[in-house]
Amino acid sequence: MKKVIFLLMAFAIVAGILAAQELSIISPTPKQIKMRFAERESFLVMGLETKGNMDPGEYVDTWKNFFALKDKLPETVDNCIYGLYYPGEKFDPNSMQGHNYLVGMEVKKTVELPEGLKLVKAPGGYFAVFDHVGSVKNIGETYEYIFGEWLATSGEVPLGSEMFERYDERFKEESAASVIEIWVPVHKMEKIPTPVKKLVQEPTVEETPTEH
Repeated sequence: MKKVIFLLMAFAIVAGILAAQELSIISPTPKQIKMRFAERESFLVMGLETKGNMDPGEYVDTWKNFFALKDKLPETVDNCIYGLYYPGEKFDPNSMQGHNYLVGMEVKKTVELPEGLKLVKAPGGYFAVFDHVGSVKNIGETYEYIFGEWLATSGEVPLGSEMFERYDERFKEESAASVIEIWVPVHKMEKIPTPVKKLVQEPTVEETPTEH
């Protein structure tokens, strides 16, 4: 069930991005999925929020409205855009329904909140970070891999129900080399050291010379 929810989320987000920027997709599939582990402190993201159960039309409007005002956001840290996915007030952990989605940019802690915008604290912690390489249209395939094959075979355990996407300068909507980062919080697995066997040297037994 969780896998289906995340895939629906991915498709809805993609629909919003495509409609907002009127992209021309030429790359059919991602070439590869790179993964690494990373730690990151919590950070503040200011942007526009969508509440509810992932209606694609709502995501379209959210992305359109965000691109219309993103250059006016105060005290942004860099040019990266984030898509935060987090539980709303009516979130049901059993059905995984009731998430909110916010598209925005990281801002400084001292910033004042303009009217109509939302300020959300993105969680820090330990993450499995996946690079979706290729057309944004096919990002659903990467989500399917993450919440299907990878989770089933990696032994990693997702932590909570919050995650985010990160769009930096590598995001090139019409390029097969475009990169979108998907940050999934996981439990940090402590490595158990391999026991070191102590070699006990057997005492040397001196033989008594035999008298002839």
